[in-house]
Amino acid sequence: MATPFVKWAGGKSKLAPIIEDKIESSIGFENISNYIEPFVGGGAFFFYLSSRYTFSEVTLMDINAELINAYRFIRDDVNKIINELDKLQTEYNLLEGLDEKAQHFYQIRGIFNSFHDKKRLEVEVDFEQASRFIYLNKTCFNGLYRENSKGQYNVPFGKRISVKLYDVENLLEINRILENVNLVVADYKQSEEYIEPLTQENLKDYLYTLVYFDPPYRPISGTASFNAYSKSGFNDNEQVELAKFCERITKKGAYVAISNSNPHNGAEKAKEDNFFDDLYGQKGPNFEIYRISAARAIAAKGTSRSKVSELLIVSDFTHIELLNQIDNVEDKKMSYDVPSYNEYIALNKDEKFDLLMNSLSSTNRTPDYYTNWEKVYRNISNIEVYLHTLTYLVGKDNIYEETFNLLSDNPKLVQAIPTLLAIRDNQFDILRLDENENLDFESINFTDVDEQNIDLYVKFMNEAGLLEFLKSKASKSLVDYAYGIEVGLDSNGRKNRSGTYMELLVEKKIKKICEENGFEYLTQANANVIQGKWGIEVPFKESRRNHDFAIFIPQQNKLFLMEVNYYGGGGSKLKSVSGEFADFNAYLKEVAPNIKFLWVTDGKGWLTAKKPLRDAFESMDFVINLAMLNESYLDLYLDNKSS
Repeated sequence: MATPFVKWAGGKSKLAPIIEDKIESSIGFENISNYIEPFVGGGAFFFYLSSRYTFSEVTLMDINAELINAYRFIRDDVNKIINELDKLQTEYNLLEGLDEKAQHFYQIRGIFNSFHDKKRLEVEVDFEQASRFIYLNKTCFNGLYRENSKGQYNVPFGKRISVKLYDVENLLEINRILENVNLVVADYKQSEEYIEPLTQENLKDYLYTLVYFDPPYRPISGTASFNAYSKSGFNDNEQVELAKFCERITKKGAYVAISNSNPHNGAEKAKEDNFFDDLYGQKGPNFEIYRISAARAIAAKGTSRSKVSELLIVSDFTHIELLNQIDNVEDKKMSYDVPSYNEYIALNKDEKFDLLMNSLSSTNRTPDYYTNWEKVYRNISNIEVYLHTLTYLVGKDNIYEETFNLLSDNPKLVQAIPTLLAIRDNQFDILRLDENENLDFESINFTDVDEQNIDLYVKFMNEAGLLEFLKSKASKSLVDYAYGIEVGLDSNGRKNRSGTYMELLVEKKIKKICEENGFEYLTQANANVIQGKWGIEVPFKESRRNHDFAIFIPQQNKLFLMEVNYYGGGGSKLKSVSGEFADFNAYLKEVAPNIKFLWVTDGKGWLTAKKPLRDAFESMDFVINLAMLNESYLDLYLDNKSS
């Protein structure tokens, strides 16, 4: 495996496997076609990936023209750079004493800084300048690259007795890897030009571009600052601009990974620094933030090179918003022309899989999905009388006293307080600071009301802002207000309802099929229930599992186990489910060939996980979606098995 040919601040050699793992568990490299690294630096992460994956197109970029010039030198004429470096290495190592070596270093540095035509390096290679660049990197203090305000390299001599400027085998391997790589001198924003946009036309077959950003790190202390990679620097404003850029290209179809410092390292006061959490957390569900362990490779003192954590920020690969942006109305109507089942079984495996992918639905949500009104009515009815009574407090000037008196006379009214604060819990654990700033923990129970300490509840209502709301902002009906809260709280359950609604949709079909054909079925059935009902033994490995459906054909004594799911967005779950079901299917074929496994799945999240789904589809007999279910594929499949 190739390794960086220069030492570079923040190199990712040790962290590369961790970063790879996070990306793999999120999107999976099988869904990535192209690779872009806009702050390539030493290229440690790219070299690591290149030993494990093949990309259709690679673009390595950096604003540092000298660095890209060196990369191009190795790509275009590796033998020449080996000869040039060998000369410089021999000259340095033959010199006697550090004084002579220092003189040699500063002479080369002076020549290096006298090169003023850096614009030329953007379009062509200067071999001598590239050799000097690598020489300075290997002989300077701590392998730093730093420029002053005039754009001149200003790192001092590193006081090394001897140096090794290159490794022949490593340079030859790098030369091989870089053969078809785009090497670009540019600001990171130009990387957008190399990203293929995700559109309605290419959605079905789209493979993503991984864009890995390893920018100058935000300093975590007053002295530890390595962000002067160019004379323009990279301050907090630049970090904000980078975050905006990442959000934009994510919507375009890029998968983004960003490394940076963890502000929570260092002094105690740094624990309050949430710069990146706020910056990327405000982007909604588009990003996930991980804190991973790292040993910093560049520090002024060896003792400073302790383990710290740093941030890895990656795209939250749901892309629900992205997919919704490019879906048109016709697509949402599930207008794809699904052939009959007899036509389907005549297709080859590739054609069947294409049909599955092309007919994925945009939604499984029926109108009653959005609000569980039964639950809303039930929750309000439990406290409706209390809410009517508490409405007395609306608009009262002496709100604290009125509240205390009302709750003292009617302690059970306390039970309505969590709903008024839009909280499901009935017991709150609260942290307060006393007058001496000591931490004071207390617990308040709103179900088992402490009638001797009503003042505790009133104090909490006041501190939580509820009394001010009742006094100045509330409408005349707290019942109406509570209905609004309950509907809002119910929206939190929609994600969980998605899977349930998929099961309900499929169950309606299964029930109809069974009634028409004399079949039987169970929902959420495990091995014990199945054996008790039909006398069929499910293998031990699956004995504790609740299957979404079990369908039994009495005439043939045949059992079918079915799993049902829906994925509106992507993520690591899709890959794991595909593997799990493929393994389960293979296990049944081996130990219980009389039991068949059926899988009904849907949702455009599968567009982000085509390869794992295809791998599972290849080994399974029956995988369909809602459109195929609607065309009676399940009916006819079971009918064929019953004859």
